[in-house]
Amino acid sequence: EQPSEEKERRGGEVAKDASPEESPTEQETGKSGSVDTPEKEEAKPEDIAIPVEQPEEAPKAERENLLKNGSFNSDVDESKIRNGHWSSVTTPDGWELTKGKGVEIIDGQLNKYGKESNPNDLEGNFIELDGLNSSGIAQSIETNVGQTYDLAFDFGARDAHGGDNKMEVWWEGQLVDTIEKQANGGSDWSTYNYQVTAGDPAQLGDLSGKLEFRSVGDNDRGGE
Repeated sequence: EQPSEEKERRGGEVAKDASPEESPTEQETGKSGSVDTPEKEEAKPEDIAIPVEQPEEAPKAERENLLKNGSFNSDVDESKIRNGHWSSVTTPDGWELTKGKGVEIIDGQLNKYGKESNPNDLEGNFIELDGLNSSGIAQSIETNVGQTYDLAFDFGARDAHGGDNKMEVWWEGQLVDTIEKQANGGSDWSTYNYQVTAGDPAQLGDLSGKLEFRSVGDNDRGGE
């Protein structure tokens, strides 16, 4: 049985915005050259060219993914996938269902039925938000008030699907973006990057640190 034709997406990551890397300071070497000195007088230290070793470049800061199971490949989710294809409609491990009946978890190595592996996450799986009907999932992370976070995820369309393909991205109850795309000969995986800032949990309540992906296409078992 083939799954309904629909758009696909990978959960992605939310990470703290790292400080820009500092470039190593350039160091000048002394200039070499002739010195007008008596025969037995040694050259002054400042007139001798001394090679200076450049400091090693500082290692890049580790980026911590604050999302749990951002690639939908936890042991729980892997156990739901049948015959290397996809799961029944479900709620992925670590996420909550915010709309609809649930999503389908697709094996990340599946390359048929109009689907293609995501080259940016070959070890992960992906989901279809409109596997049965238009659905949404969300996850909340711990945040610090005023802290900026990097949000990144991959989004692709199921090849040759003729329906609409729309997905909304929400952060702490605010609409970040509405994505609409149509594949043309492939899944056309793309990475989307944003920066979001954490508000005050005392004011936001349950919306504090909440990231949501919401299908807003036709309820046609295909699209997002």
